[in-house]
This record gives sequence, structure tokens and C-alpha cells, in this order.
Amino acid sequence: MRTTEVSPRDHAGPAVRVRLLGAFEVEVGGRVIPGSAWRLRKAGELVRILALSPDHRAQREALMEQLWPDRPLEAAANNLHQAVRVARSALGATDDSGRRTLVLHDGSLSLCPGGDLWIDATAFATAVRHSGGGTDDLDALLAARALFRGEPLPDDRYADWATGVREALAQDHLTLLAKIAEVEESGGRLGAAIDTLRELLELEPTDEAAHRSLMRLYALADRRQLALRQFERLRTVLARELEVEPAETSRQLYRDILEGRLGPVGAVSVGRGALPEEPGHRSPEPPAARPVRRPARPRSHNLPVQLSSFIGRRREVRQVGRLLQGARALTLIGPGGTGKTRLAIEVAATHIATERDGVWLVELAAVNEPALVIQAIADVFDLREWQAEPYLDLVVEHLAERQTLLVLDNCEHLIDACASVAQTLLRECPDLRILATSRQPMRIPGEVVFRVPSLPVPDPDAITDLAELEPIDSVRLFVERAKAVDPSFALTVDDAPAIARLCHHLDGLPLAIELAASRVAVLPVSAIADRLDDRFSLLVGGSRTALSR
Repeated sequence: MRTTEVSPRDHAGPAVRVRLLGAFEVEVGGRVIPGSAWRLRKAGELVRILALSPDHRAQREALMEQLWPDRPLEAAANNLHQAVRVARSALGATDDSGRRTLVLHDGSLSLCPGGDLWIDATAFATAVRHSGGGTDDLDALLAARALFRGEPLPDDRYADWATGVREALAQDHLTLLAKIAEVEESGGRLGAAIDTLRELLELEPTDEAAHRSLMRLYALADRRQLALRQFERLRTVLARELEVEPAETSRQLYRDILEGRLGPVGAVSVGRGALPEEPGHRSPEPPAARPVRRPARPRSHNLPVQLSSFIGRRREVRQVGRLLQGARALTLIGPGGTGKTRLAIEVAATHIATERDGVWLVELAAVNEPALVIQAIADVFDLREWQAEPYLDLVVEHLAERQTLLVLDNCEHLIDACASVAQTLLRECPDLRILATSRQPMRIPGEVVFRVPSLPVPDPDAITDLAELEPIDSVRLFVERAKAVDPSFALTVDDAPAIARLCHHLDGLPLAIELAASRVAVLPVSAIADRLDDRFSLLVGGSRTALSR
């Protein structure tokens, strides 16, 4: 069967789509199958094996050997029967066109034998093969890059059948990144080419050709010190990982940069033509003007997708936004539960389009040691500490020429370390701004402090009707979160006094109100309000994945 190679955004394309890069996901007829549908882990693994098998078909015996190599034949056959049953249930017996999605015939199991099937790993590998034909179409290369959403087959890291596939896809990704960097350099986009090579080296630190290309681009971009330091990184990683020294080609390039024979684009450089060229490399013609500024990165932020609505705070969002325009360091302070984190994320989201190099959230709540603050920041940018360069230097180097908003969340328990790191980064990175949340200010030069207020609350003795109560933000929050646990919940005349009393008693603290609202599934609102005198035993629990506070 032919696997149709189309973009996953083409809704008129194949009825079944399987994604194996970054995370396992199956879509049938435009409907994404939830993870809970794969009740047996082996059911999902079965689909992944078939997706990557020739013609998406495999013999029963081969599947049993791959999935249960240590089980007796009868037990493996029974397990396969159960996995097929669960997989069929998850996929649906047929797609929207009435075609069967998982078929057992003549001892072979087939995935979508009668219909079109799109697989991101197959589409990616095909795109990389086409790029190997010498294409200089940057848009096509970036489209192929976008297909690679992350680690291949992350659920099958230790499965023997997946080892070769994972390695081949990972190597295809490195090959594609190298080609993209070459095309970006040819088009005068030195900054973009540098970023692409850095990404490549994060994935494969021992790629000596990529190190040389990055050294050369640093030199052409008038960043000589970075070029020289890149050679030291190369020497360090080769010694540590492979116990070898850099090749003579790399050492000669280092000497040429050190002695000034390779310089910025447009400058007189006597040594460039004499540099040993890498196999297959085509030297770009120097652009007539300064290098084009690096385009926006494909990934411009790491802000989490919010799973609940944002209630009220419109005035605060505007106020913090205005303050952030004129301040390089802004700290949102207030007691726990006032909603500092949520407000910071909402404000940060409004700056994604205006920050050239993105908005990046560093979550510090789970960090316990002051020395790990800078490592947490480095982890956000996927920076690895090298033997000769500590994390702080790596982060400074990464952010030095970037226009970035950095959000440091929950700084209070590490306030001295956060203040020290923030001051250093702001001093060394002129286009960096920091938005922090804490129970106390960092007290660094230039810091602006904004105290996050509680939500407005009703006067429980002055409420006359629902129309007066409904618009108040604390009440809106309670009602919204109560509906999340009890869809039939509604603000009624009978409950209005208790809700007003509850929101007033909790001082408009969003976290406390949300915890109280979570109890409506088991207690009447009046009972919740009556028990608030014992609120520290009542208002516990909530989300299993939330912070302990």
C-alpha cells in the first residue's frame, strides 16, 4: 500500500495519521485518539511497528517475537489477540470512509490496508532524501524540519525493533540541520545558520565538521572570541567522548582565526580562499550588505498551555504590561495564592509577538539549591555545561545578542541566588528583560515592584440581587471553577449569600477560592461557607499535579 506524503495540515488528506516524532499520536478522520484509549501499552507499540513495517503489514509470528520475545508461543498469541482488540477499539473498527483500519488476514496484520495513511516519520525521511538531492529551497527544508517534533519513538527507547529506526531518523535530522545551515549561510543569514549549527551540536556534540562550520561563521560574523572558544569546546568534547584530538583541518582553521586571516563579511581577509574546505561545501559569496538579521525562531516560547480560563485581572494585565515596557526587571510580589504566576504567564503571552527571540519561562518552585538556579535557566535553552565554561557563561553567551523576555517564577525561596543571577544577566545582556514572581522583591538595581492584589470581593451584607453579584471577579472565578467539577452548578438566588460570604471570607485569594469551588461536588455551597472557620483543613487537596502549597 502506498503511504501518502502530505502535510498534516491538509485536512482533505489521509483519514489516518500516525505521529511517531516527539510523541505517539494517532488521528482518525480528524479526531485525535486520547491517550487513555490505549489501555494496553503493547497496543500502541503494535500500531507503531505496523506503521513502520513495509506496506504497513507484518506476520503474526514476527509481531509476537518483537513484542513478547520471552513469552511462550501460546501466551504471546493470547497477548497479541488482546493488543489487537484494544488497538481496534482505540482506532475504531473503520475510518470515516467505512474502511477497516486494522485487519488480520492470512496470518498477517495490516494497518489501513484499504485507505490512505500518513506517517510523520515516513514523511520526514522522504523530505530529507529530497533535500539530499541538492535543493536550496529553504522553505522546503524548514517544512521538513517542522515535521521533526522531537525524539523519534520516545515510548520505545529500549525496544530492539526500534533501535535502528530511531538511529536512522536521528541521523536524518542531523543531516537536515547541516543542509539548512548551509542554505542559510548561502543566503547571507549568518545568524540563522549559527543558531541551526548550535542546535545540531546540542544533539551531536562530537560532529567536528559542524564545529568547524560554526567557528567559521562566528569569525565571519565578527565574533572572533566565540569562534576561538568553539575550538576549545571541540577539543574538550572530543577528548572526553572519543579520546582524540581535533583534526588538522580544525587546528588550521583555529590558527587562521587566531591570526586574523579569517574575518568579518566584507572585511579584507587574505586567508579565506586558502582555508581547507569541507567535502561538499560551497563557499557563499559575500553579501553586498550586512548579514540579514536572523529570522524569528520556529519555537518562540515555552509558556504552558493553560487548562482553565483566566478570570478578571484585565486592569492588572494592562498595568504590568505598561510597566514592563519601561523596566528591564519587574517583580510581581504578593502572598501565596494571589495568582502571581498566572498573571505573569498571561502578561508574558502578550509579548510573544514583540520579543524577537522569544519569551521563556523558568519554573523554580521545584529547585531547592541556590546553585541550581542558573542550571534551571540553562535547561530552558537546552544549554549543556562544558568542562571549560560554566552555566552562567553559557547563558550569558546565549542571551547576549538576543531580545528576550525571561520569566523567573517562584523566586522567594531562592531570592538571593535569583537576584545575583538576574543582575548579572541584565548587565551582560542589553536586550534582555526579566519578569519575576516572588513573595518579596529581589532588590536589584533598576527593579520595578508590582504588588498583585487579591480579586475584588462582594460585601456579603450589601448584596441585593444576582445581577450585582455576577460581575465580581472573585464570584466569577468561584462559579467557573465550580462548573468544572459539577457542570450542573449555577449561581442561584439561594446560593448567592453563601458565595458572597465565602469570597469575602477568603479575601479574594484565587487559590483559596479555587480550592473551595472544588468542594461543590461533595458539599452544598452553604456548608462550604459554614466550614471556612476551619479553612486550613477544608481547603486542601485540589489538583494531584499542583504544587504542594
